[in-house]
Amino acid sequence: MTDNLIGADLDRDYSTADITEGRAVAVGTRHYDNSTGKEYVFVKASAAITQYFTVWIKSSFSAVHGTIALGATGGEFAVAPVAITLDGFGWMQTMGTGIVKCIGGNAANAGLYMSATAGHIDDATLSIHVMGLTLTSAAASSLAPFVMSKIVVNSKQAAS
Repeated sequence: MTDNLIGADLDRDYSTADITEGRAVAVGTRHYDNSTGKEYVFVKASAAITQYFTVWIKSSFSAVHGTIALGATGGEFAVAPVAITLDGFGWMQTMGTGIVKCIGGNAANAGLYMSATAGHIDDATLSIHVMGLTLTSAAASSLAPFVMSKIVVNSKQAAS
């Protein structure tokens, strides 16, 4: 279930103490921001997560930078709106607009794929198509604006 949480601090790297002392929600909690149309899920970082990198969320709601290899396993795609330290906790974006790390030179409105470079997406036709993620303008540099609807990660079919 997605909740509209009042006072959710989406830009914070939470510690284990924040969790045990009740200053944060449980991992797996979802938040939908009615004012922005963005959706987030609260995760624990299994490795340090860099701001704007793609993230792969496992069923236990542990998260790491996304890669082709991880995209072929069960999980959920997201983008990190904030950096999270190793074993820290935070909100990963699963829907709405934002900024994402990509391999430079991506075209606007092109099909996007998970990359072998951890945390990056690419418009080169690779094996893991991220359907529902679209760059809203061409990426001349390594950061690009995106719009994300409900994501489907498809390792069986490449875009034509």
